[in-house]
Amino acid sequence: MFGAGQFGTNRLPKMTRAKSLVGSLFAVALIAWKMTITPSANATFYDVSRSWSDGFGGTASLVGTVDVALGSYTIMNNGPSPFTSVSLTLILNGGAPAHLNHAGTSLIFGTGQFLIFATASSLIFSTANGNGANPADLLFFDATNFARYGIGSDANPHFQTGIIGGDTVLDSSISFPNVFGTTRSVPDTGSKLAMLSISLLGLGLGFNRLSRGSTRLTG
Repeated sequence: MFGAGQFGTNRLPKMTRAKSLVGSLFAVALIAWKMTITPSANATFYDVSRSWSDGFGGTASLVGTVDVALGSYTIMNNGPSPFTSVSLTLILNGGAPAHLNHAGTSLIFGTGQFLIFATASSLIFSTANGNGANPADLLFFDATNFARYGIGSDANPHFQTGIIGGDTVLDSSISFPNVFGTTRSVPDTGSKLAMLSISLLGLGLGFNRLSRGSTRLTG
């Protein structure tokens, strides 16, 4: 009923769309497969949950998360902080919470040294070597420095402290190495993405076979 030339002209857009769809499915499958073999950046997030007292009725807690790339760090002379994000809540004596979202090394100078070891399971403050003239105090603080948490070594050899305004809770009983946080649990999405990529590849192959079969039947 239709001439060969007319049939070929009508068939071309359908074949082009089918090939385009197959190509798109293969591209999406490839992206999904790459995601299954790419490590998650969330592996460097650490959960922090600390509480302490000053021995005189004062209590404090620090909870939240920090992000540090895996590795070891030695901070000296106001060197850069390795923390890429900070989200900590500090509460003193049951009062209003303060949000700390900055990390600072302004109180690490002279011969003072603060060593950090970020592993796949724990964030460890391994050593704080400081004294009164050469402190090694790592700080976490809010945008105005009204609230802050400090841990390290200065005239007080080993300590952690929380400060909100004029309220302070100091703990001088800690020791180093000190586990500051543990790795946050990351959902395992690798197997789901692998199944998605396999399904998309199968669907793409199915469309490819279908388009070829249609061409043979109607050509």
